[in-house]
Amino acid sequence: MPIHDWTRAPLGVYHDFHLAWVVELQKALNRLLPSDRYAMIEYAEPDRASEIKFGEGTNLDADEETILGEIRNRVAVRRTDGDGLVAVLEIVPAAAKLNRAVAEGFASQMAAIIRQGISLLLIDILPPTAVVPHGIHDLIASRFGLPFDLPAEAPLAVSAFVTNFALTDELEFRLESTALGRELVDMPLFLDPIHAVHVPLEETYTAAYEGVADRWRRVIEKADPVVRSAGPSERS
Repeated sequence: MPIHDWTRAPLGVYHDFHLAWVVELQKALNRLLPSDRYAMIEYAEPDRASEIKFGEGTNLDADEETILGEIRNRVAVRRTDGDGLVAVLEIVPAAAKLNRAVAEGFASQMAAIIRQGISLLLIDILPPTAVVPHGIHDLIASRFGLPFDLPAEAPLAVSAFVTNFALTDELEFRLESTALGRELVDMPLFLDPIHAVHVPLEETYTAAYEGVADRWRRVIEKADPVVRSAGPSERS
């Protein structure tokens, strides 16, 4: 299934899909992880959701969407012995592509995870914006002094970050650039600097998309016109 353009629909539609995809990813990981690791869905605290105001040109017309755009869940992989955090799988939230302060805060959160020696698999399927023209991955890589450049024809990215700061200050990451209309490829989620499980991104994306309402599928798949106003999940 090709990556869809989620900016055609209101923010709440992407949020709905985001939640469904996280569930599918968590289920897949618990089938793939070794017996001494497990995956859980955990709430990721927004950096400053109550203060965020979107700038001009975001195509959003409701202040209540600002908080919704930052709310997100992530998949955390932990050890069965002591429940220590080993790895995090994170899908970039919409607000991180629409507001520079949110983008910087999100990138700092991701960098902090990496600096703790926790592996990170970061998925960004939202198109570039004027606010973040080079993507969230670039903001993260710049915090470690690493060069990062995506080709113009493939501006979306999935990156696997892995390090062991107990032994080295070096950060390694594996990048897969992609674009709207392409299929996702499986990517490694590292359990330590050597061992990884390959996450079935395409399979889980497809499973999550099956739950999207037909009303919004028609918009996303370009059968119906773009809808910029807030959808029913944002209106009382």
